Amino acid sequence: MAGSLKVVGEDALQSSLAKAEQQLNELDSTPAATAIVARIPGVAPRLTGRLAGSFSATTQDKRGTITTPVVYAVPIHWGRPAHNIAANPFVFRAVSAAEAAVTAALTTSGQKICDGVRGA
Repeated sequence: MAGSLKVVGEDALQSSLAKAEQQLNELDSTPAATAIVARIPGVAPRLTGRLAGSFSATTQDKRGTITTPVVYAVPIHWGRPAHNIAANPFVFRAVSAAEAAVTAALTTSGQKICDGVRGA
């Protein structure tokens, strides 16, 4: 018994998958960075509070970046043995605390892209 199968929408599927692949490479990570910044004040070391309140999430080309103008943030986070400053990886603790929010933000952005896939 011979039969045939016709796939309807194959071209649309291939085209929308290619578009989705490109969009995933440009996934908007700003909401994830914002979620991390929101948790930094709760885990940053405090003397005056300036360090804890200095972080912000910025966006350039859909890339969320965490920045601070406070010059001593890096040696506090990573440590500086020559100056007797022990590492205090508070940003990593903020990332860990924000894991669920980061996952949700990236999942939402990814789902919007996947929702645009059409075809077979």
